[in-house]
Amino acid sequence: MIFASGLGKVDTFATLLVEVGGAYARTDSVQPVAGHAGLYAIQVRVPTAPMFGDAVPVQVEVFSFGGQQVVSNVVTAAIEAAR
Repeated sequence: MIFASGLGKVDTFATLLVEVGGAYARTDSVQPVAGHAGLYAIQVRVPTAPMFGDAVPVQVEVFSFGGQQVVSNVVTAAIEAAR
């Protein structure tokens, strides 16, 4: 689960991509968080072959219907391989 602001309205973007450790994650849902204006919860599935470790880069890319692209800052997350 990724929490993000600055996405605009969910119905104004055509595509939302999340890159985790150099691989694109499957985005399951993007929902506004009740009681928090402008905050969204992005539910993703971590790809099976990303980098693992304490500081894996994560970045969100939003493409609007008008063709505008917005790319987030890179943040890091700790990701451990499934056992």
